Amino acid sequence: MEPVRYEPIRYPRDVREGAIKRYIETKQTYPSRWAAVLAISADVGCTPETLRRWIHMDKSLKAKATAQARNNTHILAEAEPKAEEGDRRSSDYKRSVERQLEILHAIRIALDTLVREATERRA
Repeated sequence: MEPVRYEPIRYPRDVREGAIKRYIETKQTYPSRWAAVLAISADVGCTPETLRRWIHMDKSLKAKATAQARNNTHILAEAEPKAEEGDRRSSDYKRSVERQLEILHAIRIALDTLVREATERRA
């Protein structure tokens, strides 16, 4: 007798996101986190392990996005170049530094927006 081969079920993104959101919002109302996972997975129609993995992946993605945002903030804080006093008086140098800071500011805004959108999609 040949072993039975199972095909994984691909759940739509909105089902995954809805289940994760419901878990986050209602886990305090259950006696344990696992009880919340059991109840929500039964309603969604997935296995508890599947829901647990979705929650774990969501936490990992949020942690990675937060770390990336912190790193970008750190880079921006160190962006002001160190130069000798004479160079700072140069108008060309000042304009160059101002332009670099404007570019870095625009990059930070874009990254913050991407992180926020990714977090909202996962939440």
